[in-house]
Amino acid sequence: QPEVSPAMENYLEAILDLGDEGDPARVTDIASRMGIAKASVAQALAGLRASGLVRQEPYGRVFLTAAGRGHALRVDRSHRVLRAFLVDVLSVAPGAADTEACRLEHSITADTLERLVAFLESYHRQ
Repeated sequence: QPEVSPAMENYLEAILDLGDEGDPARVTDIASRMGIAKASVAQALAGLRASGLVRQEPYGRVFLTAAGRGHALRVDRSHRVLRAFLVDVLSVAPGAADTEACRLEHSITADTLERLVAFLESYHRQ
Protein backbone atom coordinates (compact mmCIF):
# COMPACT_ATOMS: atom_id res chain seq x y z
CA GLN A 1 0.00 0.00 0.00
CA PRO A 2 1.46 3.38 -0.99
CA GLU A 3 2.45 5.96 1.61
CA VAL A 4 -0.21 8.69 1.59
CA SER A 5 0.41 12.16 2.99
CA PRO A 6 -2.16 13.91 5.20
CA ALA A 7 -2.93 16.28 2.32
CA MET A 8 -3.63 13.35 0.00
CA GLU A 9 -5.79 11.74 2.68
CA ASN A 10 -7.86 14.93 2.74
CA TYR A 11 -8.42 14.59 -1.01
CA LEU A 12 -9.48 10.96 -0.60
CA GLU A 13 -11.91 11.97 2.15
CA ALA A 14 -13.39 14.74 0.00
CA ILE A 15 -13.83 12.34 -2.95
CA LEU A 16 -15.48 9.80 -0.63
CA ASP A 17 -17.84 12.43 0.80
CA LEU A 18 -18.77 13.78 -2.62
CA GLY A 19 -19.36 10.29 -4.01
CA ASP A 20 -21.56 9.41 -1.03
CA GLU A 21 -23.69 12.48 -1.81
CA GLY A 22 -24.70 11.01 -5.16
CA ASP A 23 -22.80 11.95 -8.28
CA PRO A 24 -19.11 11.08 -8.65
CA ALA A 25 -16.69 13.83 -7.71
CA ARG A 26 -15.36 16.26 -10.30
CA VAL A 27 -12.30 18.49 -10.03
CA THR A 28 -14.56 21.54 -9.57
CA ASP A 29 -16.49 19.83 -6.75
CA ILE A 30 -13.30 18.78 -4.96
CA ALA A 31 -11.81 22.27 -5.27
CA SER A 32 -15.01 23.83 -3.94
CA ARG A 33 -15.26 21.35 -1.03
CA MET A 34 -11.63 21.91 -0.02
CA GLY A 35 -11.51 25.65 -0.75
CA ILE A 36 -8.55 25.37 -3.12
CA ALA A 37 -7.74 26.02 -6.78
CA LYS A 38 -8.74 23.51 -9.46
CA ALA A 39 -5.11 23.39 -10.60
CA SER A 40 -4.06 22.17 -7.14
CA VAL A 41 -6.71 19.45 -7.28
CA ALA A 42 -5.59 18.36 -10.76
CA GLN A 43 -2.00 18.08 -9.55
CA ALA A 44 -3.00 16.08 -6.47
CA LEU A 45 -5.18 13.75 -8.55
CA ALA A 46 -2.20 12.96 -10.75
CA GLY A 47 -0.34 11.71 -7.70
CA LEU A 48 -3.35 9.77 -6.44
CA ARG A 49 -3.78 8.16 -9.88
CA ALA A 50 -0.09 7.22 -9.94
CA SER A 51 -0.51 5.60 -6.52
CA GLY A 52 -3.52 3.65 -7.76
CA LEU A 53 -5.92 5.31 -5.31
CA VAL A 54 -8.20 7.04 -7.82
CA ARG A 55 -9.19 6.76 -11.43
CA GLN A 56 -10.43 9.63 -13.52
CA GLU A 57 -12.52 9.57 -16.68
CA PRO A 58 -11.51 11.71 -19.67
CA TYR A 59 -14.28 14.19 -18.87
CA GLY A 60 -13.21 14.55 -15.30
CA ARG A 61 -15.33 12.33 -13.08
CA VAL A 62 -13.15 11.00 -10.25
CA PHE A 63 -13.64 7.62 -8.58
CA LEU A 64 -11.85 5.97 -5.70
CA THR A 65 -10.28 2.62 -6.50
CA ALA A 66 -10.84 -0.19 -4.00
CA ALA A 67 -7.54 0.73 -2.32
CA GLY A 68 -8.43 4.44 -2.34
CA ARG A 69 -11.87 3.77 -0.89
CA GLY A 70 -10.40 1.59 1.84
CA HIS A 71 -7.91 4.28 2.76
CA ALA A 72 -10.58 7.01 2.70
CA LEU A 73 -12.89 4.93 4.90
CA ARG A 74 -10.11 4.41 7.46
CA VAL A 75 -9.41 8.15 7.60
CA ASP A 76 -13.14 8.94 7.81
CA ARG A 77 -13.59 6.45 10.66
CA SER A 78 -10.63 7.93 12.51
CA HIS A 79 -12.15 11.39 12.11
CA ARG A 80 -15.55 10.28 13.42
CA VAL A 81 -14.09 8.44 16.43
CA LEU A 82 -11.76 11.30 17.35
CA ARG A 83 -14.55 13.86 16.96
CA ALA A 84 -16.83 11.79 19.19
CA PHE A 85 -14.14 11.57 21.86
CA LEU A 86 -13.46 15.29 21.72
CA VAL A 87 -17.14 16.27 21.87
CA ASP A 88 -18.58 13.57 24.13
CA VAL A 89 -15.74 13.06 26.61
CA LEU A 90 -13.78 16.30 26.56
CA SER A 91 -16.73 18.63 25.81
CA VAL A 92 -14.90 20.35 22.97
CA ALA A 93 -17.20 22.52 20.84
CA PRO A 94 -18.28 20.64 17.68
CA GLY A 95 -16.60 23.04 15.23
CA ALA A 96 -13.32 22.97 17.11
CA ALA A 97 -13.61 19.19 17.47
CA ASP A 98 -13.94 18.82 13.69
CA THR A 99 -10.81 20.90 13.15
CA GLU A 100 -8.84 18.97 15.76
CA ALA A 101 -10.10 15.58 14.53
CA CYS A 102 -8.98 16.51 11.01
CA ARG A 103 -5.47 17.16 12.32
CA LEU A 104 -5.32 14.06 14.49
CA GLU A 105 -6.88 11.58 12.04
CA HIS A 106 -3.69 11.50 9.97
CA SER A 107 -1.38 10.42 12.77
CA ILE A 108 -3.35 8.07 15.01
CA THR A 109 -2.29 4.43 14.77
CA ALA A 110 -4.78 1.64 14.16
CA ASP A 111 -4.06 0.21 17.62
CA THR A 112 -4.67 3.53 19.38
CA LEU A 113 -7.84 4.08 17.39
CA GLU A 114 -9.20 0.67 18.40
CA ARG A 115 -8.37 1.42 22.04
CA LEU A 116 -10.21 4.73 21.72
CA VAL A 117 -13.23 2.96 20.19
CA ALA A 118 -13.25 0.51 23.11
CA PHE A 119 -13.01 3.38 25.58
CA LEU A 120 -15.89 5.25 23.92
CA GLU A 121 -18.04 2.12 23.95
CA SER A 122 -17.45 1.62 27.67
CA TYR A 123 -17.90 5.36 28.32
CA HIS A 124 -21.29 5.39 26.60
CA ARG A 125 -22.43 2.26 28.52
CA GLN A 126 -21.85 4.06 31.84
